[in-house]
Amino acid sequence: MSGTPLHSQWDIVIAGAGFSGLVAANIAAKGGLKVLVLERNGEPGGCAAISGGIIWAPESAETLAEYVPDGDPELQRSYCEHFGEAVSWLQSLDLPISQIEQLGSLGRGCVMTTGQSGDRHQFMSLMARVAEAHGATISYKSSFDRASKHPAGYSVHTEGEWRLPVHARAILFATGGFQGSPELLDRFVGSGAGKSLFLRSVPECTGTGLSVALDLGGATSRNMHHIYGHTMPDVAIAAADMQPLTAYLAAKSLIINREGERFVDESEGRLEEVILESGWRQPDGCYFLIFDSETYRKYGVDTGISSALPKFDRKARWRAIGASVIEAVTLQSLVETLGHREHVNSVRALRTILSYNLACRNQATRELSPPRNHDPIPLVEPPYFAVRARGGISATCGGIRIDTECHVLGNSGETVSGLYAAGVDAGGVFGKTYGGFLGWSLVSGYLAGRSILRDLHTG
Repeated sequence: MSGTPLHSQWDIVIAGAGFSGLVAANIAAKGGLKVLVLERNGEPGGCAAISGGIIWAPESAETLAEYVPDGDPELQRSYCEHFGEAVSWLQSLDLPISQIEQLGSLGRGCVMTTGQSGDRHQFMSLMARVAEAHGATISYKSSFDRASKHPAGYSVHTEGEWRLPVHARAILFATGGFQGSPELLDRFVGSGAGKSLFLRSVPECTGTGLSVALDLGGATSRNMHHIYGHTMPDVAIAAADMQPLTAYLAAKSLIINREGERFVDESEGRLEEVILESGWRQPDGCYFLIFDSETYRKYGVDTGISSALPKFDRKARWRAIGASVIEAVTLQSLVETLGHREHVNSVRALRTILSYNLACRNQATRELSPPRNHDPIPLVEPPYFAVRARGGISATCGGIRIDTECHVLGNSGETVSGLYAAGVDAGGVFGKTYGGFLGWSLVSGYLAGRSILRDLHTG
């Protein structure tokens, strides 16, 4: 809905109608609280609406700690221990969603079964309607950039179609992270990140939740400099195509920069999320995927991750939208074309490729610098391919510091009364590597909703 609110007194104001915000809204509204959700966009969904729709988590906290050794161990344990019950709760809403299944080597999870990869708007709209049926009010094209302490809670200064003062006993920050803010990326991730990274997210994720939480006494989490995302062809891509056109074979490729050198262990991480952290720091912020026909046949059409990700000729689609895709019958001609067309150091590139192939044959890729610890796949079957790529940021791993019940914490670890955070706004569970952002958004929204119900009913 939109327009003037019927009243300005609420139990909880939820900033963001993405996945975690709508999970919490459903729980709080069904529990009898007066819930107002403010959403900047004209429709619900946030980043979940343009995702693959795969809601997953690692098998256990111990597994997640292996995946993400620099994440907050308490948050990781809470995440994994509550994932199953959170999925069961989600399924109780009778939304179009699959049963829990094994999702390749990632872990266990379920999939949104309406829409398609990159377009989960219908699922998120259904989720918003259920929240409204439970009594929540959702105001679209409305947001807030400021909030102040109020004797009975907080005054929220709204922007957009609702311009009356809004007072609430509590606030939940679920605005989706700060990947849409070049300034905050430069501040926390590194100078130049905002310009170099491709935004593989909705542009409204500009760090509003983080900024307001810090103004109200909240603290930042660990891993503020880490980000999550994927490798993308270095060309403009429509929002609905971000997920389908992701270069999931990046982790199986050899990757070089314009200097013709490897700069990262391509195989590190659960997918290929580590590549972009080093990739955006390379000359011009871009890098090149080198792969052969066998690698493309095995991983280029079918990602092997989940049936939710479409099977199609990604290479042809990349070419169709104007991406730089080079094909050659020999490695020598491939690097020569790279040198001519992309100004890559072709002499050094050929030396890098031949050294890599030799290490693969000798099972010595761990001795390379940087090492290749997994999937030592040599380039042997022509034709060979090179794609100019760029890191696409989907989410920030750092954010607002929280406890295991999603209360916002201050610099000394104290609870900031009446403030909660969930989803990408709730930072620290992931770091250099990750373990499922939709899964974390589900669980953190679920835990935040339960905490809000308990705290406000007993407060």
